[in-house]
Amino acid sequence: MAGKLLPANPTIDPSAKLHDTKLGAYCEVGARTILHEVAMDDYSYVVNDAEITYATIGKFCSIAAMTSGSGTARSSCRGARSAPAP
Repeated sequence: MAGKLLPANPTIDPSAKLHDTKLGAYCEVGARTILHEVAMDDYSYVVNDAEITYATIGKFCSIAAMTSGSGTARSSCRGARSAPAP
C-alpha cells in the first residue's frame, strides 16, 4: 500500500477552526480540531477533535485525537503539556 503524501502547504480539514495560528511546512490539522494562538513547526500534526490554546509546537510532533492543552512542545515533543478539557 502506498503511503500518504502531504503537500508542503499545511493540510487543514474543512471542519477545523484556527484563530491566530501559524503552521509550518507539511503540517496537518484534523477534523473538528480547534487551534487558538498556536505556532506549529514543520512536519507536525494534530489529529481529530483536539483543542490547543496558546501553544508553541516544535518540529516532528504528533498530537493525538481528543487532546486538550496549552504550553510548549519541543522538537522531540518532550515537555508537551496536556490537561483534561474543562
